[in-house]
Amino acid sequence: MDDNMTAAVVDPPPEVPRLTMRLVLQEVVERFFDVDKGWLRTVRELTLAPGAMIRRYVKGHRKVYANPFAYLVVGTAVNILAQKAVGFQKRMVATTSGNAVDSPLQLEFANRLTELISQNALYVSIGILVPLALLVRLFFRRSGYNLAECFVFAMYSVGHLSLLGFILVPLYMLLPPSAVIQGVVGMTVALVYTVYVAQGFFSGGFFGVAIKTCVAYLIAYSVFMVVMLVCVLVYVTIILVPTSSGVEWDLVTATDYEAIPVIEKLLDEGADIDMPLQRTALHAAVENGNQEIVGMLLAGGADPGAVNRDGKTAIDLAKGREVKEMLRASAGSSRSADSADIEDQDRTSTPSVPPEVP
Repeated sequence: MDDNMTAAVVDPPPEVPRLTMRLVLQEVVERFFDVDKGWLRTVRELTLAPGAMIRRYVKGHRKVYANPFAYLVVGTAVNILAQKAVGFQKRMVATTSGNAVDSPLQLEFANRLTELISQNALYVSIGILVPLALLVRLFFRRSGYNLAECFVFAMYSVGHLSLLGFILVPLYMLLPPSAVIQGVVGMTVALVYTVYVAQGFFSGGFFGVAIKTCVAYLIAYSVFMVVMLVCVLVYVTIILVPTSSGVEWDLVTATDYEAIPVIEKLLDEGADIDMPLQRTALHAAVENGNQEIVGMLLAGGADPGAVNRDGKTAIDLAKGREVKEMLRASAGSSRSADSADIEDQDRTSTPSVPPEVP
């Protein structure tokens, strides 16, 4: 099918320049928001004859197709929406917690790392396609394609794989809840499709192209995983756990992150609920406007009258009406309890005077 479609295409006119990195970036700026230009055609041909379609784009027939970077962005966005629609992220967190999480703190790590990766899915895609383009350029240097053209190959391939997530993510939900099984299936799909694209784009025998493409993708993925691991370690040690002790979260930090499982864990372990680190956990909770955490801290004995470094109480910083009412009610009950304690102490401490004997 690739050969038939290629034969039907007339070579571009001589005035069409060859792709360069500068030209690719220029076309991204010019056509990124032009969603009417060939999007359905691009989706169809990247599904049926991807190698031939990318080859035509590289040869100069670029006006009839969606820009490769714009296609990558849209494909990634569709993938994210598909994951959220079927609850894929929650399933992955549950899978992780069932396999490797031993405490609420680790569960919070898993939640936040999964959320971080999901929110930065575009950077994840770019993290794979950059080494993939470089390796493809190296392995297929005799094909005559320059680096910019190999980047176009990688952007369309990774972008369409992300777009296929609209179909594949719901299918992943049918697999056993195992990160290993889901990872193997995902890698197999990525390898099969990338080889399918390369067969139509590069010249050479089937097995030669397939082996080179698989090796290039596996190395690119390994490089990406190493970089990802380093980023995760930096994120965990510098951003996710900025503690005073360097070992465990304090209650204020956990409240800043609204990490409810960690807050519950620290309260159960008897953490100092009014620990004065510039402010208390209650100050952090009211600043975030998190009514649930405010209630947890008040129930745990937090003092609504404690002041921060600026002399402000939690009531002074509270914004929502409901939160203020909770704080005032707690402050009122605390004052009543304190008054009752003082009266009891006065009664017990005042010596009884014996009656005078006439």
